[in-house]
Amino acid sequence: MTTGLVVLTAVLAAAWVLEAILLVPSRGWQVTRVAGLAAGVCWASGVLALVSTGLLTRAKQPLTGVLSGVLFRTGGPLAALAVGTAVPALAQAGFPGQLVIYFLIMLVAETVLAIRLAGLSWKFLSRPDRSR
Repeated sequence: MTTGLVVLTAVLAAAWVLEAILLVPSRGWQVTRVAGLAAGVCWASGVLALVSTGLLTRAKQPLTGVLSGVLFRTGGPLAALAVGTAVPALAQAGFPGQLVIYFLIMLVAETVLAIRLAGLSWKFLSRPDRSR
């Protein structure tokens, strides 16, 4: 589980650094603060999702772990999106858009990590062998 948390942190930090490199020259440092807030919300939600998935999987409740992961993974960013659109300063600074970007990055990374953590296999995506 610790490796998953490190990987999730690294992925979101790398996305934030890449965005800073690309946008600071044209839009200034304000974009990095807003992006950092969005990345922080998504990171916290992803960590909660991974921890709940890991703990409940170890307690022999993998389905409950996956469902709690979905709740944490989407609940935090959704609440932050509601707040970000209601607060004019955040909305004008582009927080809702930044949140969507970091949510999608976190969603991909955290889903892959949660599948590994729950001990599921990617083979469930393949077609069954019907030649028998």
